Amino acid sequence: MVQIKNLIEPSLFPLKSTDTIEFALETLVAYKIAALPVVDEDKIVGFIEAHTIADEFDELPITDFIVQQPAWIVNENYYFEEAINRFGEFGASSLAIVDNDQHFTGIITPYRVLNFLSSSYSGKAEG
Repeated sequence: MVQIKNLIEPSLFPLKSTDTIEFALETLVAYKIAALPVVDEDKIVGFIEAHTIADEFDELPITDFIVQQPAWIVNENYYFEEAINRFGEFGASSLAIVDNDQHFTGIITPYRVLNFLSSSYSGKAEG
């Protein structure tokens, strides 16, 4: 079984609590993702969701828009099926991955999980 820590997106980085809304929006658009975790000293303080912020708040700190989504935080030692369950049940566009001490270790997306499944099972079916 594949653990979630093996599916971390190497190109995705969390937002910092000192980032601005403008930077958060640019990052979300660049990654084509609807939400990212906000991390302060390796601890997740919440998430920023694209639909909860607007351009007119560019200079405000993102801390004014953080939402709590505990279901979007997953231990790195869980198996990838747990990620699939969380994406499906909670509609997350990304999951924040933490170690046993709740330190942030990375981000995974549904696309990463689907790519893993596609490459793992392609060519294995008969027909």
